[in-house]
Amino acid sequence: MIDVAVVTGLYFALYNLGGALGNVISGSIWNQRMPIELNARLTNATLAMEVYASPYTAIIPYPAGTPEREGITEAYRAVQRILGSKSTFVDVIGQN
Repeated sequence: MIDVAVVTGLYFALYNLGGALGNVISGSIWNQRMPIELNARLTNATLAMEVYASPYTAIIPYPAGTPEREGITEAYRAVQRILGSKSTFVDVIGQN
C-alpha cells in the first residue's frame, strides 16, 4: 500500500513543476511580445522602452484618453489576450 505522504509529496512536486513550466512559458511570451506590441502602438521608441521597463511610473504623465495611454493599454491588452488563449489551450489539452 502506498503511503499517503508519498502520494501527497508526488502531487505537490508535479503541481510545482507545472507552475514553474507555466511561469517559463508566460514569461517568455511576455518578454518577446510586449516590446513588439509597445513599439507597434507607440510612435516614440524611447517611451515604449520606458513603459516596458517601468510601466507604473512611465504611464503617470499620460492621462486616460491620450494617444500614448491608449497605445499602452492596447499593447497590454494584446499580450494578455495571447496569454489567455495559450493558457486556455493548455488547460483544455490537460483535461483530456
